[in-house]
Amino acid sequence: MDWTSNPASFMIGYQGGADKEALRVVADAFAERWPGLVADKVDMAAVCHRAGKIRVAFVSAFFYSHSVGRLMAQTIADLDENLFHVSIYSTGRYRLSHDDPISSIILTRADAYRPLPKSRTAAAHAIAGGAPHIVVYPELGMDHDTYVRAAHMCEQMGRRCEQRAALL
Repeated sequence: MDWTSNPASFMIGYQGGADKEALRVVADAFAERWPGLVADKVDMAAVCHRAGKIRVAFVSAFFYSHSVGRLMAQTIADLDENLFHVSIYSTGRYRLSHDDPISSIILTRADAYRPLPKSRTAAAHAIAGGAPHIVVYPELGMDHDTYVRAAHMCEQMGRRCEQRAALL
């Protein structure tokens, strides 16, 4: 695997076999190391019946002319502006720009855009500050840092929810 920067788990799907069990083992290993990755199911009926827009945060290192950006751009652009507030967070070295055609599609639809700091705690706080109902990490399993950031975000959000519950 010297020729790729992707974690070995990303390559499992390219082996041509039944990969579900192998990926389950990898996911279980990550969940054991970072329990915050295992989230409860979201009650979308409750989210959809509340006042205001549904706040969706998209977090990626690849929101430019990359396969992830190409796959996500139209999905993000097609989200109904009357129903969804879209926040875009970039985790990588690349900062979105209207000079890149894929980034431009994403930025045009975004209600908010923020490059995230390198500190995982600061990044988690930045995302949590937007109070998202849904956080989408399109390349989980492809980018190790994004996987770890997702785990850290779950831990931070869990603490925040516990603190709010203690106040009630």
